[in-house]
Amino acid sequence: MGSAWRCAHEDYNQTGMILKRIELLREVSPQVDRLLHDLSSYGNLILIGGAVRDLAESRTPRDYDIIVDAPDTRFAEAFSSFSYKQNRFGGYKLKVDGIEFDIWGIQSNWAFRERLLAPNFENISKGVFFNFDAVSFHLQWQNLDCTYFMEAINSRVLDILLDDEVVWKNPTPEVNVVRAWKIHKTRGLQFSDRLRNYIREWAATADNPQERLVEAERKHYGDGSQLSYDDYSQLLSHVKA
Repeated sequence: MGSAWRCAHEDYNQTGMILKRIELLREVSPQVDRLLHDLSSYGNLILIGGAVRDLAESRTPRDYDIIVDAPDTRFAEAFSSFSYKQNRFGGYKLKVDGIEFDIWGIQSNWAFRERLLAPNFENISKGVFFNFDAVSFHLQWQNLDCTYFMEAINSRVLDILLDDEVVWKNPTPEVNVVRAWKIHKTRGLQFSDRLRNYIREWAATADNPQERLVEAERKHYGDGSQLSYDDYSQLLSHVKA
């Protein structure tokens, strides 16, 4: 990976790879093609997070997170042929041809819903919790935004993007801590001092933090859960070192 990543429309290595993989997915799955076509009738489609990284690096995404840039957040007509459920934050989860999709209206994005940032493509990466997750791809504009992600890769440091005054407004601190440990284990990124302080402060106020982290991982990752009580004890010791 490393310096091969660039964040420009003209970069065929990444933008072209993402487009090629999406086109192939639509070719092999008419159902996925229909879903994306019907969703695009509401507004432009923006891929975010891990799916963008996986597509750019020629890996198969575990799931696809899509933001629909539309004033409406109700997409029932696009889902009429599929079984789906809505989560408590206003997003939709469905499986199409065995592929999981999490779909959100742009107004349901946490940072935009809390009015921390104006709801537009350029601000999506600015509103995520970690620099490593700040990557998004606009399907219609064929535009890749990964500036903060590349800063994380080049510095080898995992850091929090949110300002101090809003960082504790994020509703899922346990998931953030789980995510930090997974990124450290799989990608080797070290924690910034700010992230260490965040984990220490959360653990100091949490009742049995190790058990809460195990449960948060199970709920968020499902069958992908891999870490144990002892793993999270190691994490808490790691941030105190």
